[in-house]
Amino acid sequence: MKAHFSKLAIGLGAASMFLTGSAFAFRDIDDRLDALEKGMQEIATRNPQGTLGAKFANARPDTNGTRWFMTMDVLYWHPKMGGTEFAIAYTPSDFVSLPPLIPEAAINHRPKGKMKENDFSWDLGLKVGLGYKTPHDQWDVFARYTWFDSHSSNSMHKDYPSTIIPLKVNFSNSLNLFFNSQALDIQFYANHAKSTVDISYNNIDLELARSYFISKNFSVRPHIDIKGALLDISQKISYLQDRNPDFSGLILEFDAVVPEAKVDLSSQMAGLGPRMGLDTKYHLGNGFNIFADVAGSILYSRFKTSQKDRIPNTKFGGLLPDSILDIFNEVFDLILSAPSRSLKHKFHRFIPFAQMSLGLEWNTYFNKNKNHLGLKLGYEVQYYWRANQLENTGNALSNTTITNVNLENVSISIAPRSRQDNTHVSNDLMFYGITGEARLDF
Repeated sequence: MKAHFSKLAIGLGAASMFLTGSAFAFRDIDDRLDALEKGMQEIATRNPQGTLGAKFANARPDTNGTRWFMTMDVLYWHPKMGGTEFAIAYTPSDFVSLPPLIPEAAINHRPKGKMKENDFSWDLGLKVGLGYKTPHDQWDVFARYTWFDSHSSNSMHKDYPSTIIPLKVNFSNSLNLFFNSQALDIQFYANHAKSTVDISYNNIDLELARSYFISKNFSVRPHIDIKGALLDISQKISYLQDRNPDFSGLILEFDAVVPEAKVDLSSQMAGLGPRMGLDTKYHLGNGFNIFADVAGSILYSRFKTSQKDRIPNTKFGGLLPDSILDIFNEVFDLILSAPSRSLKHKFHRFIPFAQMSLGLEWNTYFNKNKNHLGLKLGYEVQYYWRANQLENTGNALSNTTITNVNLENVSISIAPRSRQDNTHVSNDLMFYGITGEARLDF
């Protein structure tokens, strides 16, 4: 009997140990399944279609308990812009003498010379930004403002027999003379020209982005944005015609105390449109990485342009011999009225935009990983197509034709003619240079 109870006790003990071990085993399996499920949630995600796929690791600065960040950039940029040409300089080799009528004068013979335009210097600018790291799927929202201004001034002076051909003045006044069936086209010239150009650039980008690793050392940050840009361009030009014996006073001279023509041009652009881009980083280690960013946009832009001309009246004079000048003044008593104008134009254009930057970045954490500091230094380019819409005033023409001149019989006829062709230069604008940035997560 005792043997029977002993066997029964041994059996019950073995069963109890088996059940206890099984319970612990199942509990360990549940723990492992919970850990596996948690791990899968960290590396996998389910899309709106219900498909399970890999989740990329977060690449944005990961701070403890802080979500805001701000940036500040210092810009050292150089603008390049087409359409600022304001004068052409002709050298003596480009002229031939005119002995039949005025022995000491010369006229232009062939269209050769050097063109003068504005070239900008390197200037400082600023960017400031504020962002928020959302808790939803590691997205961040970022707003950035850019400010940059630049100024350029250029001038030229030529003495006889060299001269200056104005390109921006709205008064290409000429005399087409026919002496004994020989045609002479005498244009208006100057011997001093000056041009100043100012650029004022303001831009706002509102970004929605997500940073993640696609390999061990390479991360990307695609973003979609709303971009708004304000661009003001102005150009002021003056042409001075001295009364010295130079070519500018061959036939015509200004009837003014200060023989100077002035032109003021302006172009204001306000653009708004979508912007998309991709920021990439190759992580070198120890907080360093190489970054390369690209972005593009098409802006629906409203332009407001204006043109103001202040040009003195013109009369016969200059190098004309007194005998011929007396005949002209006696027959005509003529003063050519200058076509001074004040025009405004409003229109819309689609303006493409592209941006690129490349450089080196360093990152560090402090205050128990509650704060992050990032420093960047790189080369940046921003390019706007057709952003310069200044008036192309050089296409305007106003001239007077004098025919059938017979100095012996004083037989002269006159036929005025004018043409206005108002267009825009429609040239590109580029900013390029060095950009340094500091980022603080707090």
